[in-house]
Formats: sequence, structure tokens, C-alpha cells
Amino acid sequence: MKIAKIGLGSLMLTAMLMTGVATAQAQIVRETVITGTVFGPDGTPVNSGSVSVQCGTASLATQIRPDGTYGVTFSQNNCKVGDTAAASASTPEGSGSDSEVVQNSVVNGPIVDIDIAVIDITVPEFGLVGGMITAIGAVGTYMYMKTKALI
Repeated sequence: MKIAKIGLGSLMLTAMLMTGVATAQAQIVRETVITGTVFGPDGTPVNSGSVSVQCGTASLATQIRPDGTYGVTFSQNNCKVGDTAAASASTPEGSGSDSEVVQNSVVNGPIVDIDIAVIDITVPEFGLVGGMITAIGAVGTYMYMKTKALI
């Protein structure tokens, strides 16, 4: 009878250990992690600024770390596999954006790595451009009318 008790106790201990192992292996990742690096116009990581990330039905903002990286974590209710994650960076050097589709990694669950290249684009003031186009058009019209002897 003593052997039967030890056997039953061993069986129960084995079952409890296997349940614990199965529970540890079956942890469900409920977050989507989006990370990346923001690069300046010269190709080196920038060390300041902000990044806004939109994924699924949510958006989050964060600061760029001194090494040029950023990271945000979404709930999978808001940002799931197959959604498009879009990141926009704003830095003293300029701004930039990029997007990627959320993929499922075997180990960490949904994850996206979005690197952003910042470019510095100086847009001329629209009034100046509009004024130049108008002036060129007026000179052209004047010259046309002058050659046709309408003036």
C-alpha cells in the first residue's frame, strides 16, 4: 500500500508540474510593440525630437531617445497583426515618416520596426511663387498684345 501512495503522490506532483509548464508556455502576448530609429539628413541617428505612431484605432506619441531610438506599446485590441503602423518624426533637423504592416513574431508577438529618415525641405512661401507666376503671365500678355498692335 505504501508504494501505491508514493505512486499516486508522484503522479499528482508530475501533473501539477506539467500544468505549471503548460501555463508558462501558453502565455499570450497582448501587446504590439513598435520601435525604430530616427535618422537625420546625414544618415546618423538624431538625438532629440518626437515621434507620433498611429496603428489601427489608436495613436501614441513619444520622445526620441538620445541614441535616436523610440518605442511605443499598443494594446492588441487597438493595433493587431495585419494593421498598418505609421510613424512620423519631428526633429530640429526636419521631419519624416514611414509605415509598415504589423507582423507576428514567434517569440514576442506582434512587433514592428519602423526606421524614419528625416529630411529638411524648405518650401518657398506660396505668396512669392504665386506673385512670380502672375508677373510672368502679365509680361507675357503685354508682349503678345504689343506684337498684335492691340496696345
